[in-house]
Amino acid sequence: MITFAFPEPRDESTAQPETPLPAVTREAVGAVTLPDVVQPPKLLNRSAPRLPADFHRLLRVPVEVIVAADLDANGSVESVRVLKVAPQEFPFLREATMLGTRRSTFQPALRNGVPERSTILIRYWIQPVQR
Repeated sequence: MITFAFPEPRDESTAQPETPLPAVTREAVGAVTLPDVVQPPKLLNRSAPRLPADFHRLLRVPVEVIVAADLDANGSVESVRVLKVAPQEFPFLREATMLGTRRSTFQPALRNGVPERSTILIRYWIQPVQR
């Protein structure tokens, strides 16, 4: 555990010569607990959704798909759910992005250097063919 002591702010206009601070003890200032150091999970390798060959030609505008992937402490995908498909819904698009996410690889989240379960959001942009 780390303990800190902070002197009171001084008004420089009425400042008097500095006096040394007393020794810092746990009883004098109490203990300060530092917050956890958390590192989010990292996407190491994104697997693109497998879409029909002519799908991009059918699109008129880009489609955004946002998925949430639940990861275990090893970074393996436990479950995937689609949060958003916009502006157009296609029957196979949800399943294709979920399968693509399951095939992706991740580095797990860390709390104080220890791997931990987490959830990561992934955005897919599916672009139409330029005409």
